[in-house]
Amino acid sequence: MADETTDLSSDDAERREDLIACRDCGVVFAHLRGLEAHSQQGCGKKNGIALPMTGKDVEDALSGLPVTVCCAEDLPSYVSDRPRTFVVNTDNCDQKGSHWVAFHFPASGPPEFFDSLGRYPETYQRYFRNVLIVNGPEYCVVGNQIQPDDSNTCGLYCIYYVKLRCRGLEMKDIISTFSSTDLIKNDSKLVALFG
Repeated sequence: MADETTDLSSDDAERREDLIACRDCGVVFAHLRGLEAHSQQGCGKKNGIALPMTGKDVEDALSGLPVTVCCAEDLPSYVSDRPRTFVVNTDNCDQKGSHWVAFHFPASGPPEFFDSLGRYPETYQRYFRNVLIVNGPEYCVVGNQIQPDDSNTCGLYCIYYVKLRCRGLEMKDIISTFSSTDLIKNDSKLVALFG
């Protein structure tokens, strides 16, 4: 939210009716004092979920589902055994890891690239676009951003997408459950859901 929220006096904070969200984790508070207490206790966990998520965290959250979690260079170039889903870190295996995206290869129809930041696959790796073309040649993308730029919840968005996709929901229907304008609300929704 606005920078001036931290500059309010305690009297102003008592009267303020706006919701205030933590910039680090997206948790929403009704009063400034709640945000201050949250910050003093230390942020970095969302309702017990460590963020950003590691590959093991994502695997654990998706256990029992037909999904592979891997780094960018381990995504296979051709997927013949379909349906098949991958949650992929945009970095190669020898790198730290920066962002989670998902690839879904349905039994029939074009492959899907899910990125909560709404970017195209080649933004991260030219290889990602090539994989989609080889398995397509047409493919689907999210089309608009649903995660705030300064949020580290990309793993949660991928988990949400994969769980609903494995239940048979279409990509467009999953995306429609998010706001295209209130990205903090989207983060809060996922934190509440997976917390």
